[in-house]
Amino acid sequence: MLVLSSADATSDAARFAAQGIGDFEPFSFERKANKPDGSATQVAFTLAFASDPAAPHAGFFVCQQHYPQNFWNRSFQQHANSATNISAVTLTSSDPKQHADFLTKFTGAEGKYLSDRHLEFVLDGGRIEVVSAIETRMQFLASPLLTSFSVRVAETSTVTRVLSAERIPFTTSNGGIVLAPATCFGVELRFESNAAASGPAYQESSPL
Repeated sequence: MLVLSSADATSDAARFAAQGIGDFEPFSFERKANKPDGSATQVAFTLAFASDPAAPHAGFFVCQQHYPQNFWNRSFQQHANSATNISAVTLTSSDPKQHADFLTKFTGAEGKYLSDRHLEFVLDGGRIEVVSAIETRMQFLASPLLTSFSVRVAETSTVTRVLSAERIPFTTSNGGIVLAPATCFGVELRFESNAAASGPAYQESSPL
């Protein structure tokens, strides 16, 4: 499933219904959490779901954080691999064009065709790539799937050291670091530096 942030999930749910991409009631939940010092705090969320009939096995929703100051805490966001953000998510399909209308409505962004087989939606701080199953050598893909995501890091050399120390297999491609789907439960994982974050979020030789 692909989730985007939302400032008002209830309004987004109404918008999705009006646009014909999801007639679902917003889903809200909350729980107690702990601050870095161990004290209790509250976190709460509201989700609004959308559906792309052309991608029945891929889920889409937005999430509103009601107490973002309690959830997004810098003390909890320091990672040994220097990760700072999700920079890209890839949807692989036999026909990228069939998802253009849905993703435009879902994201609020206009897609840009990088080629007939490659569609990109640039978002705040990231992007969604829709790529051809033929281009990624997944021509036998039965249904469109979310097949990879990219993590932005400060230094790819840091990631290399961490993965090597943990004996996790990886390859390099277009200046990024790639973990194969066989290593990541069926999804390709990429690490890309801030300088390389505008490149494609897939590797042409990646199998499912």
